[in-house]
Amino acid sequence: MSNDHASLPLNVRLFGAAGDGQTDDTTAIQTAIDAAAEGPRQVYFPAGVYPCSNIQLRPHITLAGCATWTYWYFKGSVLVLNDDRATSLLDATGAKGVVIDGLALDGQHLGQGIHGISVHTHPFPKFDENGAGDDDICIDQSLVRNFSGDGIHLDGIWVFTIRHSMVANNLENGIYFHGFDGYVLACWLSANRKAGYGADQLNASVTMTANRIEWNQTGGIIIRGGNGYNITGNFFDRSGGPAIQLQPRDVEPCHTFTITGNILRRSGAHGAELGGYANSHLFLEGCRGLVCTGNTMSVGQDDGEQGEFTPAYGIVYGHLQDCIIKDNVLHHGALQQLVVDLGNNNEDTTIIKDNVGSLMKLQR
Repeated sequence: MSNDHASLPLNVRLFGAAGDGQTDDTTAIQTAIDAAAEGPRQVYFPAGVYPCSNIQLRPHITLAGCATWTYWYFKGSVLVLNDDRATSLLDATGAKGVVIDGLALDGQHLGQGIHGISVHTHPFPKFDENGAGDDDICIDQSLVRNFSGDGIHLDGIWVFTIRHSMVANNLENGIYFHGFDGYVLACWLSANRKAGYGADQLNASVTMTANRIEWNQTGGIIIRGGNGYNITGNFFDRSGGPAIQLQPRDVEPCHTFTITGNILRRSGAHGAELGGYANSHLFLEGCRGLVCTGNTMSVGQDDGEQGEFTPAYGIVYGHLQDCIIKDNVLHHGALQQLVVDLGNNNEDTTIIKDNVGSLMKLQR
C-alpha cells in the first residue's frame, strides 16, 4: 500500500457496515477502528443509520461523519444504541488523542445508566516515557442524545475539548466531569434529567464559554468542590434548579471562579420540588476566590406563557471568603428577593454590592 493510500480515511462501509438502520454494525465499526489505530487514521461514516452496541475507541484516530443533525432530528451519520446491557455507546477510555467529529449518537433511552461517550480512568492517566499523561480527547459537531446515563461521562480525564455540539435529553447529566483541564465551547446542553454540566468529584481548570444551557431539570451548572473555572458569556434558560450552583464537596470549597457576562433567564423551574434555595438564579455557598460580575438575570415562565413564573430568589450566597459579587443586573430578576445573604461571610475580604434590579410583581 502506498503512503498516499495509507493516509486515506477508512470507510466503515468497506468493512461491512450497512448503515441501513436494521443491520447490527458493531463488528464492522470495531474492525474499522482497530485497523485505523495501526495508522493512525480517520474512520469515516457516510450518512446512514448504524445500529451498534458498545464500541471501544483507540488512541490517535478520528471518527468523522456527516454532521447534518438538527435540534430535534437525527440526520447525517447516526449511531444508534441497540444493546440495553452496554455501558456506553463510544468508550474512549485510554483513547488518547481521539477525535469524534460530526456524528449523531442516539441512546434510545435503553437500559439504565448507559452513557453516550465515556471515559473511565482510575487512577488518573499516568505519564508515559515522554512525560505526557494527557488524554486530549476532542468532541466536535456531534449530537449526543437520549441516553439513560450521562450524554458525555468523563470520569478521570486530563485535557478535553467539547465544542459545537448538542448534548440533550439524557436521563442523567448532559456532561459529567471528574478531572482536569478542559473546554466546553459553543455547545447546547439541553433538557437533561440532571444538570447540563455536573461535577461532584475532583474537578478543576475548565473554561465554559458561549454555550446555551437550557431546560436541565436539576440545574444548569452544578459543581461541588471545583476550582479554576471561567464561566463566561453563556446563556442559561429555564433551569430546573439554579442556573449555576456552587457548593463545597465535603470540606473542599469551590474556589478560583470567574462568572461573568452570562444571561440567566427563567431559572428555578423545579425549585419548589428540589427544596432549599434551588428556586434561584445563582446559589453560591462556601466559595473562596470567586468573582461574579456583569451577569444579567430575569424572571420567566415556560414557553407559550405557560407554567409558573420563577425564580423566587435572584442571588443566594453564604459562607464566602475573598469573593466579589458586584455589578450584576436583575431586571424583574426575582419574585421574592433579589439577593439573599445566608450569613457567615468574611466581611473583611468579601464585597457584595451594586447588584441592582427589581422584583417582578405578578398580577393577581
